[in-house]
Amino acid sequence: MGHGEEAVPKTAAGSRRSADGVSIELKPESATRVRPLSLRLRNGDVIPVKWPDIERDAVLHAYRARNRRRWLEGGQSADEFIKTDYLGGEETLKQIAEDGIVEVEVPWSQPNGNARSWAPRVMPWEFIISAATSPYRLGRPLSVIRRLAIDSPHGSTAPLGKSLFVECAPGALTSVCNLSVETRMMRVSLGLEEPLPPEREGQLRVLRQPSLKAIGSWIDDYVPGLVHFAGYDTHQAADILGESPSPSQSATAEALQDPTMSDGLAISNDSELFVSASNVAAVLARERPTPPSLISLNVYNSAASIAPHLVAAGIPHVLSFQDTIDDRISEHFFVLFYRALAQAPHDVLGAFQAALGVLLDSPQHLSGACIVLWSSDSLLQASTPATPRAQESLLELSSSETSRASERVTVFCDPVGEMNYSLLHNGRSPFDRFQIVRGRVSGPICDIGVSVTMYVGQDSFPFVKTLTMSERESVADITDDIVVPLTSTLMRMQSEKIRSVLAVEVKIGADVVHRETYRLTIAPVDQWSDTDANRLWLPSFVLPRDPKVAAIVQSARNYLVLRGDDPSAGFAGYQSGDRTAVDSQVCAIWYALLLDRPLLYINPPPSYPDPKSADFPQRLRTPTEITTAGHGTCIDLALLLCACLEYVDIYPTMFLLDGHAFAGYWALDRFHDEFEQFRNLDPADGAQLRNGTTTDRLEASYTLPKSAYGEIMSTINRGELVPVETTLLTLRKSFMDATRSAKTRLGTPGAFQSLLDIHRAREEGIAPLPILWRPH
Repeated sequence: MGHGEEAVPKTAAGSRRSADGVSIELKPESATRVRPLSLRLRNGDVIPVKWPDIERDAVLHAYRARNRRRWLEGGQSADEFIKTDYLGGEETLKQIAEDGIVEVEVPWSQPNGNARSWAPRVMPWEFIISAATSPYRLGRPLSVIRRLAIDSPHGSTAPLGKSLFVECAPGALTSVCNLSVETRMMRVSLGLEEPLPPEREGQLRVLRQPSLKAIGSWIDDYVPGLVHFAGYDTHQAADILGESPSPSQSATAEALQDPTMSDGLAISNDSELFVSASNVAAVLARERPTPPSLISLNVYNSAASIAPHLVAAGIPHVLSFQDTIDDRISEHFFVLFYRALAQAPHDVLGAFQAALGVLLDSPQHLSGACIVLWSSDSLLQASTPATPRAQESLLELSSSETSRASERVTVFCDPVGEMNYSLLHNGRSPFDRFQIVRGRVSGPICDIGVSVTMYVGQDSFPFVKTLTMSERESVADITDDIVVPLTSTLMRMQSEKIRSVLAVEVKIGADVVHRETYRLTIAPVDQWSDTDANRLWLPSFVLPRDPKVAAIVQSARNYLVLRGDDPSAGFAGYQSGDRTAVDSQVCAIWYALLLDRPLLYINPPPSYPDPKSADFPQRLRTPTEITTAGHGTCIDLALLLCACLEYVDIYPTMFLLDGHAFAGYWALDRFHDEFEQFRNLDPADGAQLRNGTTTDRLEASYTLPKSAYGEIMSTINRGELVPVETTLLTLRKSFMDATRSAKTRLGTPGAFQSLLDIHRAREEGIAPLPILWRPH
């Protein structure tokens, strides 16, 4: 069989075939004895976990974990959410903290054996136990692993030897991400970078965009010990493609009860694109004399259903992710993990702990709900003999001191094609990726010099850094370190795109290991794009110090005086603690805009997008431009009202819907704080976590994504958050009309995109743009 060729999978003995030809027979659950949910300690003690309302709490804790940036940045302790009695009490938690490791034994079935037990699989144990033991660990690391409690563990063989790498981005997903970069990084970490020496030529195969049948056929014929799958889960793929996330499933009561039933992978499978977790497991893990010993899923939302299905079907170890994770962090983890595993091929747990330990010490932020190691055998069982480590390393290392510079490191450099000024203003790197990966060498790698220079017109903006990679470091990720100074008047006043270049050079001592010049476009200072990369910086376009904002607030005071029949009335923000007073201040600003500065709706100015890009940027107007010209777009008007509210110290928000935007505000600062700390979170607010879009990750504490829709609407219905349809300024409608219209707009869950909290953004350092005022 040639590289990447399609083939029909063989049918395992005793299996049956579904209508699409995929083997789906798994061992009947009734044949296994149901084991209780428990914690296994290093000394072999098994502590029962008695969680009375685990289905409710699993959804809530998974929701909190997904939105972890919100409470982490707010300084709240996660242990406030945890009921320690459910986890064996204080003495058990102290023992776990001292050991630095615990194994959660998760049942596959409910006690009646009729349905799989989904709640313990959805529960983010890494987050829960890390938070519960935090007071006792004193900063020491903790590893949480999961064992699927089945009666017939599969045994473990060395997971390396032959490796199969699968890059799976079928159809339109191919253009979203370049998975080949990840493959190159993993090859370097395993010592299998191209070109392979003749003696190692058969140790790696790479499949690009294979069908599910082809993957199964390759596993049958090639018999890999390791399968690394890079791609998309059904939820992320459906969100990107705008399709339904539900893979094919029979309409059983189980499918209605288990919220993980829509979990699966995006793989070409005859006429299907979304393949359920059970069907994935049936092909990748069907009965084989020698199944893969380790499957790594670099896929969002893979820990609750896909991974345990694989373990139940015959795979001894599966690496997966609880929800979402930054792509660079996940790749960094796998580089560390594979390098450690290549040097001790039997020690999966040791490699997992080593990789987590390095990652937790790195500047990149990793919180406890992400990386999940599932196994069929207990990796901590006291009666299990110690796993042998004295095995010949599969990664032959030479000394860094005697190796050539090009052998010591490989540079992975991926600059952005177009740079928005707001990203530079907020210290964002001009690179999507700038990582230096260790080659097959041991020892520290010293005197690594990095030089990046951005050229704009007559100006040049240099960045220089010298670093050393310690013995423990396999990856030096300096992406976020690379920032350039913004002192150029040209850049701050530019009204059209500027063509620029980035000159990059990486040296070890005097030896150059990477030298390249990349094209870069600098967008106009007032340009913004509604993309994942640019959406975060929209608060920078809220400009409370624009000269026109003060004038609007000054005229609004007249309406505030009339509204309360109080000549001494003024804008005091939240000082009174009375939400009626806050509503009156916002209403006065509304009428100052409506009556004193009549506005009309207008389309955005031309922005001339790159014809090769799917990005459609928009030019945003300042308050001065809006009020002078007398018109603006929906987002212009929302930014204008937000700027006025921020000026009087009322916390504004921006609601982003598909193709639309409007403003909002917190009725009291107390409501804002309670929301930030999940004080009023109801189980129903997070119930859509597994049933709706689950691809969102909280990129910053001031963004609330689609998965927060239920909680946001609950807050609005309680009157704590007030949306305002700002386009009604152009229709001469009342303030009450604007609030009612905005609430109606939000009644369609599928249209909601995100909520940006401007006050929280300022606390994170997202400052207004220093736009130099142009004459009008």
